[in-house]
Parts: sequence; structure tokens; C-alpha cells
Amino acid sequence: MSSKVVVGVIALDRALIWRNGLEPKTEPERVKAFEDNAEYRKERDREVGGRDRSTMDDDFCAELVPYFATAETIIFISAGTGKSNAGQSFLDFLNKKHPNVAAKVVEVASADVNKLSENELLALGRERWIASQ
Repeated sequence: MSSKVVVGVIALDRALIWRNGLEPKTEPERVKAFEDNAEYRKERDREVGGRDRSTMDDDFCAELVPYFATAETIIFISAGTGKSNAGQSFLDFLNKKHPNVAAKVVEVASADVNKLSENELLALGRERWIASQ
């Protein structure tokens, strides 16, 4: 089953993407950045001065675009706020390179994506989609 609504949990080096339905216990597609990318090593190694200063890589952003290109409505869930939010960084990339896809994004929700289970993240995505209606 294909969904017109796509929920993406976006991190600097990985993403969980629900584009085949938002029913409970639906499995996400998993996308990981290349392991040898220096920016992602920095993300994994973290704690530079007690604060993560990594940025999202344009190559990884470009790899994610096809997962969202056919959606009618897109919701991103990501940790952090502002520039430290990978979902917002991906949206900024889309605004510059793929404005037609960026226009479909209705929300970038902030959540502690490392503590929530996949089912909880999917439920949050469903809630945000219903709220956007």
C-alpha cells in the first residue's frame, strides 16, 4: 500500500521513512549515510567541547530526496531545534535544490528520536499529520 503522506525521522547520518502507509506497526525504510564520511564520523564521535557541531552532508540529503519526491504531504521528525535539527537542515537543502518537494512539507516536529521506539515515532507522525489537516 502506498501513502500520499510520508513521515521521515531524519538524523544527520540516518533516516527512517514511512511512505508505504501510516498504520500501526508499519515498517519504515531505513537509509544510512556512507560510513566513511568525515562529517558522520564527527557526529558519531561527538562531544566537541560538550556540544555536537556536525552538519548534514549534501550528498546524504540528495540521497533522501527520492523517498519524498512523490508524496503529497511530508512530515519530518528530528531532534533538536534550529540549525541543530537535521529535519530542518534537510528542509533547508530542499528549499534550495528541490523547492517543489520542500513545498509539500507541512511540519518539522522536534522529538527525542533516540529515546522513542519506531512505533512511538510512527504514532507521533500520525498525530502531526492529523493535526495538519
